[in-house]
Amino acid sequence: MEIVCKNCNTSHFLSDDRIPLETKTGKCKKCSAPITVLGKNAIGSIELSLTHSIQRLNVFLKS
Repeated sequence: MEIVCKNCNTSHFLSDDRIPLETKTGKCKKCSAPITVLGKNAIGSIELSLTHSIQRLNVFLKS
């Protein structure tokens, strides 16, 4: 997973096995700005929400 600092645009890479279950906050190694890493549980919730939204949009477009 690539994580980009919103303050200095530095890219940080996190291997899949190091992604936490819950959302965590850390610091950028370059500028020390806070960086939020979405956990696996949050990512799954976002994917489910997007899937549901796409299904609703498809139903709307067909009508």
